[in-house]
Amino acid sequence: MPRHAFLNELSFVKPHRVPTEQGRELFERLFRLLRELNRQSDGLTIIGHSRLIELAIGDCTVGEWLRDDPDRMRRLKSLDDRAPFQADTRRIAEETSGDLEYHYMEEVAIGLGLAAWHGDLAISIDRSPWQTEWVELQRFMVYEDEDGSVADETTTVRARHATDATHLQAHQDWLQPQGRDLPRTPHELWLNRFHWYPNIAFTARARSQIRALLAGSPAFQQVAEKLATLQDALRDWNGVGAPAWQIKVVPENEQRHRYCEFTDLDGETRLFELHVRYTPSPNRIHFRLDVPGRRIVVAHVGRKLGV
Repeated sequence: MPRHAFLNELSFVKPHRVPTEQGRELFERLFRLLRELNRQSDGLTIIGHSRLIELAIGDCTVGEWLRDDPDRMRRLKSLDDRAPFQADTRRIAEETSGDLEYHYMEEVAIGLGLAAWHGDLAISIDRSPWQTEWVELQRFMVYEDEDGSVADETTTVRARHATDATHLQAHQDWLQPQGRDLPRTPHELWLNRFHWYPNIAFTARARSQIRALLAGSPAFQQVAEKLATLQDALRDWNGVGAPAWQIKVVPENEQRHRYCEFTDLDGETRLFELHVRYTPSPNRIHFRLDVPGRRIVVAHVGRKLGV
């Protein structure tokens, strides 16, 4: 299963002028790390605040450092060009603003936070204070209790981390194939939805909402996982009664039914009261059970309705 690696934007901050030769040496170490990570993983997706060839350390950019080395430039571009697997971490941070935030030493840490959320790897430039296999962070998250009330919590978490190829020894468990295979981006999910979710249909509204999600974002990860769990139950369903849901599926309160009426696949308006929750923040996937088709039809993927 291909792996995500998130660039730690804090390590690329320009605190002072970096001599060109020092910058080149730091990029050498970064390049060796990426090469080894790509070798050990089944494909590598880089998600960050900048394209790899545009990264800068002081006054030295990757493009400038590699302009006389076309072979390395080509290999680095091959990671950059695995479209549509690039995502702007700043946009992801804006999407979760107020709902999920990670701090390192009182600074907002976007790349490190995304790595911690996904259980993936963060990558930094090999200089102090980043020369470690794990980075401790403070996570601030808004969540919804079982009774529907909204609360927040602060916890200490750790992010997998590397600045040098030797750090990968601490993450061999992560590099090994694990877990279920899931789509990595909204584009991949929608393009291959019949493969991933053969017993799930999506209305036009749900399609737009899914395609608007950001690759690498916490919300997209949750949506892909929740849909996969629903699909597991539908695969084993014989069409009698309700499927044996493997996650909490609940109907909407009757007084809130007016929020759950959507245009169905045939253009008719129907009630999509069944829903599952996903985090961060109060989010819902609303659907209805199509018994004759032995499937569900999803009509809403987004914030809790009516709030």
